[in-house]
Amino acid sequence: MFIKNSLIRSCLQIYLPFLLAGILWDRLSGSNLTDSFFYIVWSELGLGFLAGLGLVLFTYLSFKLFPSLKKMEEFFFNILGQLSFLQILSVALLSGLTEEILFRGILLHYTGFWISSILFGIMHFPVKKTLIPWTVFAILVGFLFAYLMISFNNLAMVSAAHFTVNFINLLLLNKKNPFDPERKKLSVI
Repeated sequence: MFIKNSLIRSCLQIYLPFLLAGILWDRLSGSNLTDSFFYIVWSELGLGFLAGLGLVLFTYLSFKLFPSLKKMEEFFFNILGQLSFLQILSVALLSGLTEEILFRGILLHYTGFWISSILFGIMHFPVKKTLIPWTVFAILVGFLFAYLMISFNNLAMVSAAHFTVNFINLLLLNKKNPFDPERKKLSVI
């Protein structure tokens, strides 16, 4: 069965209600921002992927320049463990879609640029001091995604950027097990 994996099941339990509520809110409020998922402007979707790649590059360079960030990487690896390709894809897709519908699709329009971006960062609030850079990064990313949403009014584009960041960073984290230098290949399931 598709949902035999506990990480995927947990993501569905957490994100699916928010995703459905966000889509329902979008429809009932008449904003119809989720229409951008059905009428895709490919150039804007490409810009979303490029923005995501730029953020991944920024993350990669930050980890190279600031070795203290390795503790953050180790923490996430300890929490997530070895992930399959399906787990990475599921987490990246569900979190990217849901968080963008909630923060850029709904909250941006009701709370504005600054508050929605800061709330996005607060949602990524650290459970440990070593994760404070993650929260700061999330706030900055919130500003970027809010700017993109205001500029292009395309929720699919911002979701593509968010998906790209999560997907590639999870792939890289999975590949760079800080505790096992002879890392096995990524499994499919």
